[in-house]
Amino acid sequence: MNNLIVKNEKFGQLEIYVDEKGKVWFPATEVAEMLGYKNPHKAILDHCKEHGVTFREVIANTGFGDSKQKKKYIDEGNVFRLITKSHIPGAEEFESWIFDEAIPQIMKTGKYEIKAPKNKILDQEIKLKNSRSRMANAYLKIANNTALPNEYRQVMLTYAANELSGTDILPLPSSEKRTFTATEIGEKLGISANKVGALTNTHDLKTDEFGKFVWDKSPYSPKQVETFRYYENIIPVLEEILKEI
Repeated sequence: MNNLIVKNEKFGQLEIYVDEKGKVWFPATEVAEMLGYKNPHKAILDHCKEHGVTFREVIANTGFGDSKQKKKYIDEGNVFRLITKSHIPGAEEFESWIFDEAIPQIMKTGKYEIKAPKNKILDQEIKLKNSRSRMANAYLKIANNTALPNEYRQVMLTYAANELSGTDILPLPSSEKRTFTATEIGEKLGISANKVGALTNTHDLKTDEFGKFVWDKSPYSPKQVETFRYYENIIPVLEEILKEI
């Protein structure tokens, strides 16, 4: 016997099993609940024929450990009987799911797989492309601002190209001289990044000799933040200043 899980976005999932003869059995209580019966046990007694009912031993978690229990299953005929007596608006849709989709697929392949509708997949692809296009246009709008530094505009063009392609097809512009963040400089000197910023501001050290201003992208939006990155030659200068403090 094979246990299979069949799922539906609207109705949920059923754990069915196929016996040695290839007959499909459905969990009676779950089927009745999906079809809107307020008293599933009574519905099964009232509408299901006895010859289409069987019991199977299953493992259930009772809250005090796993235990073996007898669970009631019904055949296709009894599932159909519950459907015809159901009063929920989705009964016909449930019937189509079971008899037009689940059972034929199980009989043909021995398994059940949910296949997303082609139009739904297409909608998702369109939404993704539109989202990337909007983000790329935001980057391009910034890049077209001639008042901004050329290096910053080049970064924006790179972001736009990568956003449209969905991958990093272009590398970010790299600088020839290595630069360090205030945090990295602070770690080398044993002080905080805020302290580095305060000292360099106080002593007017944020100049071309000791680093440069760069633009960096916020991780949450196209917004750019201007920050100062330091050259390594700032370290001995700050060391001398710290000795005098």
